[in-house]
Amino acid sequence: MTQKFSKPPTIMANTIGFIGTGAMASSLIGGIIGKGLYTPDQIHCSDPYPPAREAASKKGYNVSESNSIVCTNAKDAVFLAVKPNCVMSACKDIAEAEQLDAVIVSIAAGVTLEALENAMPGKRIVRVMPNTPCLVGEAASGFSLGT
Repeated sequence: MTQKFSKPPTIMANTIGFIGTGAMASSLIGGIIGKGLYTPDQIHCSDPYPPAREAASKKGYNVSESNSIVCTNAKDAVFLAVKPNCVMSACKDIAEAEQLDAVIVSIAAGVTLEALENAMPGKRIVRVMPNTPCLVGEAASGFSLGT
């Protein structure tokens, strides 16, 4: 059976961003690249910690100290991958990103979907809780879609 669309399907711009480049973000990026979904040059990331930025840069990612630059360049998704005590600061940067149409994917533990939606009104948000097997490329993750 042939499926007809009222308009052509959207083609992804193929850039994603990560705010935070710690262990979980690095594992996710590694899996994404390893599966051929994106290439290193399609990854934009930020981190306040200089050694983390240096490590990400050595892997070929587009690295910045600025969350705003990540939001400007990520067209498909922005992963919020920071420690819970840094989430609201990162959310402020995301909320202020005027041209950001990408979906926000939060992997921040202990931060409710309601808190994320309140901090980033009008943004499309998904809360995902990956588990530790993600670190070796195998995982089962729970997710919840925002309103």
